[in-house]
Amino acid sequence: MIRVKMTAYVPAVAACLLAAGAPEAKPVAPVTDIAADAYVYGYPLVLMKFTREQAWAYGYQANCFHHDRELKDADDKGVVRQNTDNLYSSAFLDLTAQPLVLHVPDTTGRYYLLQLLDAWTNTFSSPGSRTTGTAAQDFILAGPEWRGPLPGNTPVIRSSTSLGWIIGRTEVKHYLDPAEQEAELDAVHAIQDQYTLTPLSEWRQGNPSPCLPPAPGALLAQTPLQRLQSLSAVEFLQVLSDLMQQSPAAVWDRPTLKRFEAIGFYPGRSFNPPASMQADINAAKAVAGARIEVQWRALATLVNGWGMVLTEIGTFQTDYLKRAAVARHGLGANLLADAIYPTAYLDMNGVPLGVASRSYRIHFAAGQTPPVQGFWSITLYKGDYFFDNALDRYAIHGTDPLKYNADGSLDLYVQTVAPVDPDLLANWLPAPPAPFNMTLRMYWPDKTAIEGRWAPPPIEPL
Repeated sequence: MIRVKMTAYVPAVAACLLAAGAPEAKPVAPVTDIAADAYVYGYPLVLMKFTREQAWAYGYQANCFHHDRELKDADDKGVVRQNTDNLYSSAFLDLTAQPLVLHVPDTTGRYYLLQLLDAWTNTFSSPGSRTTGTAAQDFILAGPEWRGPLPGNTPVIRSSTSLGWIIGRTEVKHYLDPAEQEAELDAVHAIQDQYTLTPLSEWRQGNPSPCLPPAPGALLAQTPLQRLQSLSAVEFLQVLSDLMQQSPAAVWDRPTLKRFEAIGFYPGRSFNPPASMQADINAAKAVAGARIEVQWRALATLVNGWGMVLTEIGTFQTDYLKRAAVARHGLGANLLADAIYPTAYLDMNGVPLGVASRSYRIHFAAGQTPPVQGFWSITLYKGDYFFDNALDRYAIHGTDPLKYNADGSLDLYVQTVAPVDPDLLANWLPAPPAPFNMTLRMYWPDKTAIEGRWAPPPIEPL
């Protein structure tokens, strides 16, 4: 699997809440200021290029699904902040030659989501339980330039760019019995195997060519993010200009691109600024990076010790700085309507989790468990954002056999030792004897959560 694996695409947007304050802004040269804006503008497009190339190195093929088949555990160190809620299915799209037909099977009510992103990281559609139901169906995915005939009885989804990405999630339920858990994984695999992408011409003929098994090539020494960061600003803008030939700007970007002409940046043309400008342009890399980090820290609001992001982060229009910040820290962010990820670092007294206490309670009043139409979970991570506990139990899921109190309320226990009452074992999330943090994942959240009228309860030290 690639370093920025399918599971890496789930953002933990509040991970910055304990970070240092924003650095003081300093005046910069006009050329540097314009170049920094251009760097921010193109950041997601360049990062998507390197992510796609990393996938090719691991044997991925365009227009073919590749699937995670096992739930993550403490041995999986590929990316931080894994989850055990679903299995991922990923496909990099190339709609240049012709449209593709996306087929999804009947999931018999099981939650799934196929998030469709364009090359600029905008989510342009989300087929799945929330939007299209769980019955079997086909969708035609067409690029912006396609003008040929399309079947009239199949929904058409248009991408604004010819290159794109599908990040698919299929719910996995959890069982204590290993045989039941294996049967559950088999059921999810059967669904994954029926997610298909077929060129329109082959679909019409009824003779689709199968995708070949992955054939890994020479692995890249750097992650996509490391490759991006290794570029000078001049090199970065040259890569950006080249990419914009195939993934052009949106109409609303034209005034911004007009401003970039002052430093000699024209999409699709070779970027060769005069020597007198190059130092100021290269200084833009640090300036842009600082702006991205400030924006990232500003995204989350702290509520009851949980960082809540309640501003739309899946579509960006002209909010280029937010788009870059989300790409930098959570590439492939979902629409709020599809998922919200409150993240906790602090207890109800403002003390970092695992520092002053080894036992905590999370109390949900009756009727106040996370309001979702999909499902929810709470996952615990060590300070390094990886799993680690002796029982290999990394999360509590709303679908677990939880024991509710007589009044309908729910108490979850986050602690290093098991509860004395054996009936509460399902309510126990094992914690390490060290600092930790938690992410609450809410799939298909209700409006009460999206609009900030519901928040996770405070975390009470015991």
